[in-house]
Amino acid sequence: MNAEYSEFRFHSFWVESANQARRQVNVACSPEALPYAMHPAPDEHVRPRRLGALERMLHQLLSSERPSTTELIDFFEGLRRCLNIGLSLLETMEMVVDSTRSPMFRGLVATMHLRMKEGETLSQAMTRFPKAFDPFVVASVTAAEEAGNLPEALDQITFAMTQGNQLKKKLISGMVYPGIVVVMGMLVVVLLSFTLIPATAKNFAQFQSQVPWYSTAVAEAATIVRQFWWAAFPLFGLTFYFRSAIAQFYRSRWIQDWLIRTPIIGPVLRGLALSRVLRTLGTLLGCGVDVRTAFRLTAETAGQPDYSAYVSNIAHHVLNGDEYYEAFLRERHLIGNDGMRIANYMHIGAKTGDITNILETLAAVQEEDAFRKTEKLPKLLEPIVMAGLAGVIGVIMASVYLPTLLLAQEVIQSR
Repeated sequence: MNAEYSEFRFHSFWVESANQARRQVNVACSPEALPYAMHPAPDEHVRPRRLGALERMLHQLLSSERPSTTELIDFFEGLRRCLNIGLSLLETMEMVVDSTRSPMFRGLVATMHLRMKEGETLSQAMTRFPKAFDPFVVASVTAAEEAGNLPEALDQITFAMTQGNQLKKKLISGMVYPGIVVVMGMLVVVLLSFTLIPATAKNFAQFQSQVPWYSTAVAEAATIVRQFWWAAFPLFGLTFYFRSAIAQFYRSRWIQDWLIRTPIIGPVLRGLALSRVLRTLGTLLGCGVDVRTAFRLTAETAGQPDYSAYVSNIAHHVLNGDEYYEAFLRERHLIGNDGMRIANYMHIGAKTGDITNILETLAAVQEEDAFRKTEKLPKLLEPIVMAGLAGVIGVIMASVYLPTLLLAQEVIQSR
């Protein structure tokens, strides 16, 4: 856990006033940052609320050091708006803390406010929470503070995060229907394990008939499901507890290499990775981050090994004196057909001298393409999922009904 987070403690308060119903405010922060987390109105009264042991444990279990993308977008958008109307940065931090949603992020913003009161800049306060603020965000804010264009940089950061969040939501929504079909199929299998399969096995035992091997295998599997159904709950709990390790395993190189080469999901993941690369690089260069840092951070946030190598190789050529167009052209083979299109756009950027605008245009084009691919994803996955479920249920039904027909045949012959 981060050193700042190690001092965080959960607190709960009732905020009451004469004209409004009382409201509950939860915050996780150090005692010294607590005054910066609570900003009641002049007619409101704050009193502590006692937290039970179970409630405190649930708060600690469910809290995350990494805020949601929506929270971060609201935070940066709030900063931008307050700065644009003429508020100072400290006044802005006091305003945005009340718009936070989770107790952990509320405490994080309050701690940043405290550190800025002590003389730190916004970017320095952000570096205390590396799990909350990506390096590219910190680098953009640092460059903007030095250049004096923080509101413009915050606008670019917010737009980049919003676009990425929309793509992510589109991908998740595209997976909802196949996921529902899979869950329903699993419920059917479990239902058969508790009803039809045990009844069939009982009939065979009564007639002392020999059961085919495939029916025996299905019956044994159904027995395991019936006897150890309770294991699903601790398994779910362990999955939730080790969610960070599971997420890190998902981001491992060989998993990403396998996913990006799959026939249906691969093109979508490649589109998402390329749009993220172009958007991040354009945002960093637009905020005034130096070229070396911009390419390094873009490679780190690419999310796919092939695209990280693509960005790193381009950076090597640019830093050795090549033009952007030449550098992108040299490495076009690493990302397939999109590489040539990007190189052609960069050729236009080399003529106009506006690389940032070209990168933003490319990112927008790639995001539109990713949206289209994501919309087609459920239609492509549906027949595969249905075929898989039909195969599983078909094997179960065949293992039940085929032996039943054999049993009926034996009964007829015995007469």
